[in-house]
Amino acid sequence: MAQLSTLGLLAHVMESPKTLKIAVTVLGVALLVSLGCLFWMVRQIHVWRDTVDTVAEQAGGQWALACFRADKLMVYQMDVGAAETNGMPIFSGRRDGPFEVWLYPDYTELSMQARYGQRKVIEAFDAEMRSMYKHPKFYRQESGQTNSTVINDKK
Repeated sequence: MAQLSTLGLLAHVMESPKTLKIAVTVLGVALLVSLGCLFWMVRQIHVWRDTVDTVAEQAGGQWALACFRADKLMVYQMDVGAAETNGMPIFSGRRDGPFEVWLYPDYTELSMQARYGQRKVIEAFDAEMRSMYKHPKFYRQESGQTNSTVINDKK
């Protein structure tokens, strides 16, 4: 039997209806499995980003609230050069209105996911700090304080 070239093998498969059906079925199943895996991976990335965004928003908001209640009006800017300062944020010497601008270290050697999370925390901090400055009456009072009229209500 002479050797079949790739084209000859393909022509042989196309002539045999049973072999063609099996090949189409196997390729169809492989395609569906591949698309299912792709969909699952895209969904996992979407869920991961939603989770990181939610946690970063909460962490940045609580951090901003603590700074605001300590009368520290500041915003952060991610900066690659700030990483040379032992990883601590440093004051840039600039102001943005009433806010001091601090440089937050941006480590380029970290993974994309870690940098994304840090960036989202800083964005949430800045947004919450600006919101607190615009509406201070909603944020000045510590949570858990009782109203004196409620305590003296039993006369």
